[in-house]
Amino acid sequence: MGDAERTGPTHPPGRPVHPTLTRQLRRLRLDVDQAPDLAGWHRFLDGVSRAYAAAEADRSLLERSVEISSAEMIELNDALRHQARHDALTGLSNRLDLRESLRDLLAAAPLASHTAVLFVDLDGFKAVNDSLGHRAGDEVLRQSAVRLRAVVRAGDLLARLGGDEFVVVSHDAGPDDAVRLGARVVATLEEPFLLGGTSVRISASVGVGVARRLDGTPSLDPDELLREADLAMYDAKRRGKAQVRVFDEAVRRGVGHQLSTEQALRGAVAAGELVLHYQPLVDLASERVVGFEALVRWVRPGTGLVPPDEFLPVAVRAGLIGGIDRWVVAQACADAAAWPDDTLSVAVNLVAADLREDATVLAVVHALASSGLPARRLVVELTEGTAIGDDEDVARNLAALRELGVRLAIDDFGTGYSALSYLGRIAAGSLKIDRSFTQRLGEDAAGAAVVRAMVSMADAFGLAVVAEGVESPQQAEIVRTLGCRSGQGYHFARPMPAEDVPAYLAAGARPTLSLLSG
Repeated sequence: MGDAERTGPTHPPGRPVHPTLTRQLRRLRLDVDQAPDLAGWHRFLDGVSRAYAAAEADRSLLERSVEISSAEMIELNDALRHQARHDALTGLSNRLDLRESLRDLLAAAPLASHTAVLFVDLDGFKAVNDSLGHRAGDEVLRQSAVRLRAVVRAGDLLARLGGDEFVVVSHDAGPDDAVRLGARVVATLEEPFLLGGTSVRISASVGVGVARRLDGTPSLDPDELLREADLAMYDAKRRGKAQVRVFDEAVRRGVGHQLSTEQALRGAVAAGELVLHYQPLVDLASERVVGFEALVRWVRPGTGLVPPDEFLPVAVRAGLIGGIDRWVVAQACADAAAWPDDTLSVAVNLVAADLREDATVLAVVHALASSGLPARRLVVELTEGTAIGDDEDVARNLAALRELGVRLAIDDFGTGYSALSYLGRIAAGSLKIDRSFTQRLGEDAAGAAVVRAMVSMADAFGLAVVAEGVESPQQAEIVRTLGCRSGQGYHFARPMPAEDVPAYLAAGARPTLSLLSG
């Protein structure tokens, strides 16, 4: 065998060697300028084959990693899209998804078809939040979503707009269909909610708006349809709650009045349009005045005196009640400090929303300091639901008021959900029996039995009892016999302007030290 046959082929001089091949030769510890022997040649072929196989594996791994990254990005994108269009608490569609879906549904609806929108607002949800806390409120919202899913039709869209507001979009559903669906919504939300062993009841007001597709164009756009359903819901609340109302022109007129009231009320405090009237509290044994309750009135320009039951609910819904109540505290303290007898108490009403704010306590401190009224003469009246709640902010601020020397009273007793253990915990000095119980007295024995039971319960907790709504001598005598210490109502005096109080006292009302001390 010649040398050429022994050494194998050599690289032709002057021809460039590919860099990849050079690298592969180096892996095999070979040099491009040194021809391998036969054994080396086989080693070379085997090494090159393995190198190419590794390169193919690397490329496959790279392609696979790209595929995995793409899948993860698609999944992440889908999750973000879902998050942007759904409510995190309930998993329902949110406002964005609702508007876009409703727009598409209205555009694609067949001719002469109907699309109904039901606007659902929970009645009493705020009281749950205020008294039991936000966790309980969130649980009510989650359970409400589950119940609503169970009663809507297949294919209906269910959304939560925020707060305690839900919307159902029902395709191919006319007014009658929507009312039947609304009735199912009201019924399911009236069932008790179980919250950690506590049973809570709320209700729902439902407003219905209906669009019909005419001549190829929907009769309403999405915003108009939602607005009509919202106005109908507002009208359902105005008429007593827990009912279904379908939008029509009568609804538009009635709700329009409410909305104009809200708008005008926003500037009432700053414009000096609010005034206080005072109704006396009378000791039933001596028939002498022991104090007054401050009742806010609104003198609306162009309208005159607006009854509180017309504007106070509007103020609560619009979030204006805090500013109004702080004004009442300041004005009542100033008025009471100027009364001719320095033993008369003055009572003001505060709601849970007020007492969740530290600013309310600061407002009381400022009112007492600026007026010079002793704290013991100020009585803060709380609704029963506020008084027995578990809200930590409310409890802390009530304790702060007691430390100031302000006295507490439970107002409208018997109209809320009672928990007797809270009556002792709240450290109130008195409770006021709601007028609905007083007005039954003299009509049947059951009315007297209910009041007697309330008085006995109050006595057990060391609470003085005030009977509200006393309108006749007979009622005054009955509540006195049943153990009520004081009374309030038209039988004694109607609410009067602040400037009339001194004359009223001078005319024969004999003030004495308040018997409502706690």
